Amino acid sequence: MTPPVTPEAGRWPDADRVAPAVFAWADVTSTGDAVCATAPSAGGSDATTPAAGPGGDSPDPVSGDGPDAPPPERPRLETLRKRADFLRAARAGRARVDAFTLQARRRDPEELSKSAPAEQAAEEAPGGLIRVGYTCSKKVGNAVARNRAKRRLREAARKVLPVLGRPGWDYVLIGRRDETAALPFERLVEELERALHRAHRAGPPAPGARGPRRGAGGRK
Repeated sequence: MTPPVTPEAGRWPDADRVAPAVFAWADVTSTGDAVCATAPSAGGSDATTPAAGPGGDSPDPVSGDGPDAPPPERPRLETLRKRADFLRAARAGRARVDAFTLQARRRDPEELSKSAPAEQAAEEAPGGLIRVGYTCSKKVGNAVARNRAKRRLREAARKVLPVLGRPGWDYVLIGRRDETAALPFERLVEELERALHRAHRAGPPAPGARGPRRGAGGRK
């Protein structure tokens, strides 16, 4: 009986003596890129697997789509600090809910031309700019109660305004005694969402509408 020829002798064993899975063939396009690799399975049938795409990433076997588009830019939040901005918001529309009062106004385009270069850049940044202020007077309670109320309003604004707020608008949240600090936070968020819908539906304030009360605005 003739002994089998080994690879060291310069020959490979016959194909019928080796497991079929050892061999694989690749279809090549006219550009020289491998399209797929076909390997015989143990049962004799061919199994086709997609070849790697550019960069080594495999294509999506379900949709074939590329990477998802980046999410749209959200507006940037900036805190109101100037008393004049609080006074302008007080003369604009307002929406009262159980937890607080919301003042909302759309900024005049002329304000942008008079603002500092840094403020102009923030206005023109992708997503736009939303400004928000908070007012919690002594009617809300002592210093501890005012700080708690303002902190909760700030967190609710950070959660809601980037989604439902409108770039180019100013919002002022005015705290109320007991309600602002005592309501569950989920309820506070719902109240802000409801107040925003009301403020956006409302038109500009009617002529002769009540202006700011004495000493309103700018207090933190």
